Amino acid sequence: MPESNEQQAFFIDDDLIERLMRGDALPDRGGDKAKQRPAEVSSLAKVVTLAGEGKLDDAVRELEAAAKRGDNPLEVSLALGHLRFEQQNWVEAARCYASAAELDPKHRTAFYNLGLVLERQGEFDDASQAFTEALAIDAKRWQAHLGRGLSRLEDRCWRWWGRWCRG
Repeated sequence: MPESNEQQAFFIDDDLIERLMRGDALPDRGGDKAKQRPAEVSSLAKVVTLAGEGKLDDAVRELEAAAKRGDNPLEVSLALGHLRFEQQNWVEAARCYASAAELDPKHRTAFYNLGLVLERQGEFDDASQAFTEALAIDAKRWQAHLGRGLSRLEDRCWRWWGRWCRG
C-alpha cells in the first residue's frame, strides 16, 4: 500500500459528545456545520479510534503525551475528562473538567460534566454549584436544571439520613 501524505481534518461537535455521553438518540443534523469546530489536538483522531476499540488506557496515555507536547490544554482536559468518565474514575474526571472550566469559564460542557462527576462522588453541594455555573452560561439547558435539582434533593436526603441515624 503506497504511503499517503494526506492529513485528515477532525471536527468536534460538543453537543454531539454530550448526547453520546448521556446515551441520547443522535439527532439528524443534515450536515449542520455551524456547531462544529476544528480539533486542535493532533492526536485526537487516534484517541477516538483507541477509545472506540475499548483501549481507554492507551487513549489516556496518548492524551497525556499530547498535553506534554503542549497541545490545546482545553481540548486535552475535556477529552481526558470524557475518558476518565468512561473509566468511572470520578476523581480524575472531576480534575479534568475543573481544569477545563478554569481554562474557559464560559464552557458549558465543562461545568455540566463537572457537575455529573461530582454527583457520582456524592459531592452533591459542589455538583449543584457546577450545574448552577452551567446554567449561568446556558439557562435553557434542561439537563443542568435536572442535575441541580437532583443534587439538591440528594444532599437534603443524606443530611436528613445523617440526623436520623445520630438520632
